[in-house]
Amino acid sequence: MENDKRISNIENRVSRLEDEVQELHKNTAVSKQEIKMIFNILNEIKDSIKDIAKDLRNLKEKPADRWESVVTTVITMLVTAAVTYFLAIRG
Repeated sequence: MENDKRISNIENRVSRLEDEVQELHKNTAVSKQEIKMIFNILNEIKDSIKDIAKDLRNLKEKPADRWESVVTTVITMLVTAAVTYFLAIRG
């Protein structure tokens, strides 16, 4: 009688442990999916940061390009004025 009770108790414990192991397997599978999703999101964020950095670089270069354009225009005007002046003096 005592042995039957112990066996029944052990069987119940084994059954609960099997259920817990099964639940752990489910949780592990869910965790793996969540980790994959997190990595995908992180990769998307990384790509977005790269795009933002590229746009920022382009924005930083614009003032330099504009300044170059202004300098080129001023030099062209000065050379044109000098040539016009010398042609007017000679002519």
